Amino acid sequence: MRVLAFSDLHGNVDVLKMLAKRLEGENFDYMLIAGDLTNADLISDPESVLKQVYEVFHLIESLEIPYYFVWGIPFRELTIVLSLALRKASKDHPRMKAYSRKEYQDLLRIGKETESLISSLKHGKCLEHGRVESLGKYKITSTPQLVDGKTVFLVHHFKKLTNALIQIEGHVHYGQKLNNYLNLGFLYRDDSHGAKPMIGCYWVLKFDKTGVNAEWVNMGENLKEYKCPRHPEQGVFYIPVNWKKCPVCYDPRKNKELLRSKGLH
Repeated sequence: MRVLAFSDLHGNVDVLKMLAKRLEGENFDYMLIAGDLTNADLISDPESVLKQVYEVFHLIESLEIPYYFVWGIPFRELTIVLSLALRKASKDHPRMKAYSRKEYQDLLRIGKETESLISSLKHGKCLEHGRVESLGKYKITSTPQLVDGKTVFLVHHFKKLTNALIQIEGHVHYGQKLNNYLNLGFLYRDDSHGAKPMIGCYWVLKFDKTGVNAEWVNMGENLKEYKCPRHPEQGVFYIPVNWKKCPVCYDPRKNKELLRSKGLH
């Protein structure tokens, strides 16, 4: 089974078009997307949020590959997740008090239209909490409690390592591969955190009886594969070419805490 995987597009439709062009002539059984497809949390206007959501999913659907995706929370797509939750919540729910009438109406509209869009997808499906879906002869979930050694665990960000067949994440804006843990890095990094905008990578995952083989494709040629001499136990990083050290070297406290919680130290 051959699977395309990427994360962290941050709403860049042009980069998604580049990916589509790059994939012409290739065949995949599935596609997995680990969140941050949009920049919804950074857009205040509901019209612009919905425009971006529709544009992104229209292009993804045009690839005609069956796919699963998760939303990127809490920093990029919490707006969408909350809007979908508000659609199901009672008007007396305590969370409602946090919004003005206009904010509440805007969120309801985003939720209604996004919900309608998701239900109309021909090829895609959002991995909902508490559910296990089929990925060929394998299983896939975004719920850690439902993971086992035959299950793909797809999530935007999770603080612990599971016993999944493979645990796939995004969020941190660098790639990392170690044992059954794979961080996809980013397809496109924007400047919202002060970094230089950059085209990143996507992955080709090959599932067979021996396990999962993950190969990266350096689409923007802006990244490099890096094995840190100081932290060889952390596996392989996929980082911008101008980085001289690994993420743990640059921020030992933050990254050591993250990696320790995953059991990667």
